[in-house]
Amino acid sequence: MIPLFMILFGSVFVALGGAAYTGLWRSWARNTSTNVILGLFWLGLAALAIGVSGVLADLMGGLSLLIAVVAIIATILGIVVLLGGAPRWLQPGWYRTAHGR
Repeated sequence: MIPLFMILFGSVFVALGGAAYTGLWRSWARNTSTNVILGLFWLGLAALAIGVSGVLADLMGGLSLLIAVVAIIATILGIVVLLGGAPRWLQPGWYRTAHGR
């Protein structure tokens, strides 16, 4: 039950953040700072990876461990972005161009 919730929860934030990263959803940049939308993308990716890792734990232990490492890295990036803002190398190219960074 929990892995399914994490997959659904993570998928929503990955979809929203993915749209922001690719430039399909740019209106957020007018009213919201980068640390909110982009940070939630990384935390959503972590939640998605945790859910997938939980589902695969009994089937494929090695792959589950690799996905858990992805979750840890995504969590660290999400916390860094949420608390300190997105560093230049984590900002989408269209955002850097539009804001002269």
